[in-house]
Amino acid sequence: MEILKHNMRLRNILVSVLLLFFFNGTSQPRRFKQLTSSDGISQSEVYSFLEDSRGFIWFGTIDGLNKYDGYKIEIFNTNKNDPHSLSNNTVRSLAEDQAGRIWIGTDDGLNVYDPQSELIYQININSEEIRFPVWSLNIQDGYILAGSTNGLWRAKIQNAGIQEIESGFQPITDFSYNQNKSKLIRSIVQSKHGGLWIITSENISRIIFQQNSNQPVIIEDFSVNTNQVTATEDSTGNLWVTSAKEGLIRYNPKIREIDYFNANGTLFGPSSQKCSSLAIDKQGNLWVGTLDRGLNFIKSEELNKEQVYFERILNEPFNTGGLNSNLIYSLYVSKNNLLWVGTIGAGVNIFNPEQKRFYHFKFHYPNEDLSNSNFIRAVYADKENRIWIGTHGNGLFIYDQGKDQFQKLGFGTHSFFLFQIMGEIRNSFAPVRACIWLNW
Repeated sequence: MEILKHNMRLRNILVSVLLLFFFNGTSQPRRFKQLTSSDGISQSEVYSFLEDSRGFIWFGTIDGLNKYDGYKIEIFNTNKNDPHSLSNNTVRSLAEDQAGRIWIGTDDGLNVYDPQSELIYQININSEEIRFPVWSLNIQDGYILAGSTNGLWRAKIQNAGIQEIESGFQPITDFSYNQNKSKLIRSIVQSKHGGLWIITSENISRIIFQQNSNQPVIIEDFSVNTNQVTATEDSTGNLWVTSAKEGLIRYNPKIREIDYFNANGTLFGPSSQKCSSLAIDKQGNLWVGTLDRGLNFIKSEELNKEQVYFERILNEPFNTGGLNSNLIYSLYVSKNNLLWVGTIGAGVNIFNPEQKRFYHFKFHYPNEDLSNSNFIRAVYADKENRIWIGTHGNGLFIYDQGKDQFQKLGFGTHSFFLFQIMGEIRNSFAPVRACIWLNW
């Protein structure tokens, strides 16, 4: 029975200390793993990502396509003497179809990789065989949509061969972007409200295709002159759009309201006006990349607030486990909830939000230097849930969690409590040692 009491007391000590660290500590900067040219990436400027149905991660870079299996990288690039190579090394967009083929949008047209033959086929979208950059791709219901500098194109790809696909591409013309506006389709996003968001440099449309028809029904259509870059939907159906000039835009389709979040020098705006990329993780949190000021993180519960809190994750030169660049171009969340960060010039950063975090807790006491008090010999939680902390060389402290206050004890009036506490710790079957660093 006495052994059980001691074990229960020890458990209470550990729980109390962990709670103390959790509620009063500050987390270390998030840890990232890096993949750079030294790991075999063809180029450290990464524009696009895709995780395929076989578990491979594909990186589209400014100098070729990379296939990563978790250990090694295979590179695909252009070769003028090989018709089964990429048409261009700058890879802007990636998508996978139901047959497992990888569709590749480049600065010189569309390509497709066939995993069965392990060959790349160059696809002519239009009959004039004039190639143009393909910035965005979307595959659903057996059709592919290609967003290009020459508008939106659509073709049936399910159960279709290469030649049939090429001859089947048709331009989608019933759009306001044809009304003397830019034809560059920046982004295509599946909407939870039905249909697809089509994002151009000046316009946002939500469309839906009827069966066996290439002419879309336009659900809503409006101009936002902010030179949009990319877009995504959050779990509640808000459309978030980055802008290279205006920061971050939120559009609520339920009430058709637009909100702008600018870099205003506070934490209620992004770290930079030059927002570049977006990703939603499995918890519904929003990640925002910028071209010059690192990452921003918005918790899911913040996404519908009038004032949205932005947590900033920046490069720290001497933190080898941190973000290795503030120049972010692309973001992607894989099926295992890893965040893949494509940088400009520094390769890929990988963050696992489920990794254990470290919390710091250090002494503070008015008018006294306690820098040598953070070598902790023992901790104990009493019945009043106060934390007793024995230090190396600077005596005994009590921490009151409710008041967030320290009290330093001497060997005078408090000697009875001191010896009682130290006796209880000494008599425990597993004395508690040290720990200002907890891996939890």
